[in-house]
Amino acid sequence: MVTDFRAGRPESSALHEGDSIVEAFEPNMLHAAATTAGSLVPSIKYVLLPNKARGPAEHSFANNRQALVDAVSGWLAERGLR
Repeated sequence: MVTDFRAGRPESSALHEGDSIVEAFEPNMLHAAATTAGSLVPSIKYVLLPNKARGPAEHSFANNRQALVDAVSGWLAERGLR
């Protein structure tokens, strides 16, 4: 997951179902914080990527890196940055 809510620019958060390091509630808490009044984040997109494997190695998208690349590329294209 990549987040920096101090940035003052659009953000993208990507997580996948196989990540055993990030707790299930964390992405929703971060998304809620980014969309509250006074947040410096003008927009945020949260993406949950499917993953059949589960474990610590999945935190770095070890088995579904292409899905991450596709999600980030799509997010950049939506903003005319690709």
